[in-house]
Amino acid sequence: MQTQTVLYIILAAVLALIVVLFQYYYKQKIKGKVVIGLSFLRFIAIFGVLLLLINPKFSKNEYLLEKANLVFLIDDSSSIKKEAKTVQKLISEITEDVEVNKNFSIKKYSFGQDFREQKDSLTFLEENTNIALGLRATEEIYARTNTAILLLTDGNQTIGEDYQYTELQKDFGVFPICVGDTTRYDDIRIERIINNPYSFLKNQFPIEVIVNYEGNSSINKTLTISLDGKKVHQEKISVFGNNNSKTVAINLKAESVGVKYIQASIGTLDNEKNIVNNKKINTLEVIDETTKVAIITNTLHPDIGTLRKAIESNEQRRVLLLSPDTKEEDLEKIDLFILYKPNTAFTSVYDYIKKKKASSFTITGVKTNWSFFNKMQPHINVENGYPIQEVLPIKNLSFSKFDISQFNTTDYPPLDTDSGPMTFSENMEPLMSMSIKGINVGNPLFILSDSDNKKDAFLFGENIWKWRMQDYRNSKNFKNFDEFISK
Repeated sequence: MQTQTVLYIILAAVLALIVVLFQYYYKQKIKGKVVIGLSFLRFIAIFGVLLLLINPKFSKNEYLLEKANLVFLIDDSSSIKKEAKTVQKLISEITEDVEVNKNFSIKKYSFGQDFREQKDSLTFLEENTNIALGLRATEEIYARTNTAILLLTDGNQTIGEDYQYTELQKDFGVFPICVGDTTRYDDIRIERIINNPYSFLKNQFPIEVIVNYEGNSSINKTLTISLDGKKVHQEKISVFGNNNSKTVAINLKAESVGVKYIQASIGTLDNEKNIVNNKKINTLEVIDETTKVAIITNTLHPDIGTLRKAIESNEQRRVLLLSPDTKEEDLEKIDLFILYKPNTAFTSVYDYIKKKKASSFTITGVKTNWSFFNKMQPHINVENGYPIQEVLPIKNLSFSKFDISQFNTTDYPPLDTDSGPMTFSENMEPLMSMSIKGINVGNPLFILSDSDNKKDAFLFGENIWKWRMQDYRNSKNFKNFDEFISK
């Protein structure tokens, strides 16, 4: 408590006493035990009020001496096995020292390929040494504490990041004690194989192999990459002192489903001490998620071949040609239905699509039974009785269901249709509208619906094979049309 507060308390007691004396004893004739008791209570009341106004605070300081951490970080690799007795003796001498135990809290950890707390005796049987791992792990355990690390190692690291560039917190002091053979030997190793964990069947997947070299010579060695034991790539690489890392990138094709083993190996150096790290294995799983698309039709038309080629330009899609009378168990295997020029024979297919809430893409053409079409789907109604007309596409620039900004309809030839005026539900969005003789008639040429957890698309015109041919005339490839159909 501060001196000023103590003076205030004494002053409060004096003031309370003066008030009591004035009230009960100054020019008062009444005496006795009652007056003494009342005066005491009045003193306590006044002194208590003044004490509350002063609000004194009592503080107590306690001091605790916390020992700093002394961490033994011991290399348990076979490279210092010959010095095992020296290491054990050194650890015993330090841990049994009275002054050390008085000032430090001692912990012991060992490292090789892994990091662990040292509870049993050291084995010195680890085949690899990862010094950086030991330093990082110790830092995580003793973060924000005052810690000193005694690092007992020969300094020869075989795996992991280079410990020379490992930065620790300022509170950490690292004191290396070199034991064993501290000579640095030339070493070349496969540092890392980088690849995605999964790939789709028939797709290409990238692989990167990083080769690191420690030494001052200029060397040329052969790097070999194998997939499931079969050599798929081989090349000579050159590394030297200042350019001691090389990255090799290749692309491989996923030919079959299952877990694949990728192995990279590099030739050994003359008199290389550690050849375990000259080889590394990674895994990759190839999965088959091919989308099965059925084109259902009872008509022969060039559009069917065009659709098949455009869809299968993506190797993750497979097209099946089916007739409208296909059995239901065969339809169960299909992910998306394309109904080409549907007629009354498609009744069972429409019933299956409705029951399964499957997505569909309907393409109509000339001589379409519009009464049947209007009956089989709830989204759009088309008036019939109109003549066959040629219609050109006008792209809807505000279309929002997917990106069509790169899709170009320049010089596209007209499609044939005999559709009349249309009405469609609010959840449908036109992708293209019809133009007849340069006039936008307001009818959709291509329109999509997205509702009830299913998607439906409608194209009111045949001869789209001409569009794919025009793409080739425009750009010498089919990319524009094929990507649009894929979307």
